[in-house]
Amino acid sequence: MRERMLKATMIVFLFAASVAAQQMSPEAGKFYNEGNAKLKAGAYGEAIDLYGQALGVEEHWMIYFQKGKAHQKKGQMEESLESYNSVVRLQPELDLAYLGRGGTFYRMGQMQKAIDDFKQVIELTDKNKRKEQAKGNIARAYAKLGSDAMANLDYNDAIGYFNQAIEYDDYDAAYLGLARAYSETGAWQKSINAAQKALDHRNRVSKGGPHYFMGLAYKNLGNNAKAKEHLRQASGDTQYGSVAKYELDTL
Repeated sequence: MRERMLKATMIVFLFAASVAAQQMSPEAGKFYNEGNAKLKAGAYGEAIDLYGQALGVEEHWMIYFQKGKAHQKKGQMEESLESYNSVVRLQPELDLAYLGRGGTFYRMGQMQKAIDDFKQVIELTDKNKRKEQAKGNIARAYAKLGSDAMANLDYNDAIGYFNQAIEYDDYDAAYLGLARAYSETGAWQKSINAAQKALDHRNRVSKGGPHYFMGLAYKNLGNNAKAKEHLRQASGDTQYGSVAKYELDTL
């Protein structure tokens, strides 16, 4: 999920990178272009060194930007954040600055900071595609906060986070999380509605999860026929199959 979220961002970055090289001094541009070639080849350490040499010649926001990406790819999140902070310092009105830094915050698990940066993208950009991308990223960050709240048994907080996620994007995992959270609080009809939304917008979640929570809800509402229908559809799922079969056996 995280990689898919950032792939589209990378395409935008590479286009901007090719344009930026034309705005630098020849010496800085040489190191910068060599760094981009290494980044594309997956030689992240070499790319970082070349960007460092470019910055020794000229402080340009795009050099910091690409250096931040290289550190991110290498798993050096603190260094990535430092580079993106330099981009924000040099270009505080640049939407890409917050898109890049938000991606690093996301990878660091600092979801609220990621959300704040992605919201800044929405405020700054005039590009609809980039705005929609930022909204999708926000939804995934809120969904992660919801999942963390579920792990801590904070179901009401989880419901709040999942609902905030779907305000930005019809994210199937957020709807599924919401179905589970409502199930834990005994809000059976709401659980059914959320599970149906997970099916309607299904992209990455399996069918078993939504059907399991619908079956469980219908069972608790006393509609055994509907419960059996959905639990049977969940019974072959690798994650939910065993619990679905258990619930079927109790009907």
